[in-house]
Amino acid sequence: MAVRRVSKTAWPTGPGLFAEVHRELVASLPAAPTTPARRSPRRTTAMRLCVLASGSGGNASVLRVRGQACVMLDLGLGPRVLRHRIEQAGLSFGDVSAVCLTHLDQDHFKPGCIPMLLGHGVRVHLHRWHVQDFMTLPGAADLSAAGLLCVFDDESFEPYPGVTARPIHLPHDLKGTVGLRVEADGASLGYATDLGTVPPQLIDILSEAGGVDVLAIESNYDPDLELASGRPAFLKQRIMGGRGHLSNDQAFAAVRAIARCCADGRPRRVVLLHRSAQCNHPTRIHRTFAQEPALAARIVLAEQRRRTAWIDVDASHAGQMSLWLD
Repeated sequence: MAVRRVSKTAWPTGPGLFAEVHRELVASLPAAPTTPARRSPRRTTAMRLCVLASGSGGNASVLRVRGQACVMLDLGLGPRVLRHRIEQAGLSFGDVSAVCLTHLDQDHFKPGCIPMLLGHGVRVHLHRWHVQDFMTLPGAADLSAAGLLCVFDDESFEPYPGVTARPIHLPHDLKGTVGLRVEADGASLGYATDLGTVPPQLIDILSEAGGVDVLAIESNYDPDLELASGRPAFLKQRIMGGRGHLSNDQAFAAVRAIARCCADGRPRRVVLLHRSAQCNHPTRIHRTFAQEPALAARIVLAEQRRRTAWIDVDASHAGQMSLWLD
């Protein structure tokens, strides 16, 4: 760098000395480049899953698709808590395009959310088994009249353009519930909660095409804790009788069966849902899944009182978790 000399006779004195030298140096510096530095393009994950809450007190999960549209799986939280959990995840209810309901138990759908759905124009996808019961809820007729009630059958449907959801009939109480295989841009998620037994169809559908990248399935109770609880006999029978919920052992058997049919180490993450606060415990779950260490390392326990981190559902790097949104 060439610095122009300042003659001795022109050398400033007093307070102007340092200012003059500074001006001389700045004038001699080369101009800053005008072309901005090139940045590598940022990759968009096909889908990301966040379980906002899971348990007998309320269940709700959100899928973010291509970093834009949001599809919710169940809506079992009241409006205030729902808004709070969504905001914690870096979103707002205005980002939600559609809701897919597994069934209508109050811990999976709160009728108090219907005004929110109407206000934001959110479509509700519901299996035909549950439509009659849904229409008895306050505000359901208004939702239907607004064209926001979308009824699906046993065939695949699109809750959002480019997102395919394939329903799976699961045994739960009188009318059953719906499991889902959700796909977008080659990524896949299996979602199954509130099922008393694991039908072969669930294993088959979630094992197709190399399996699913992320599997979310309930692990509700520990049999010893259930039997030792102070719950009435009829409730224990309902839960353990084949049309209630899955035990830890049943969940483990289902996950292992699906994993053994999958390719490339799928599912890369296993999210365990709907844990009973009274009749289960994380140590019991970890003890069960420790029978197969490779599966135990992939476990994420969903909670009732706080959301999970965002979980990438992507065919190339599925199962990675992050605590922020891209």
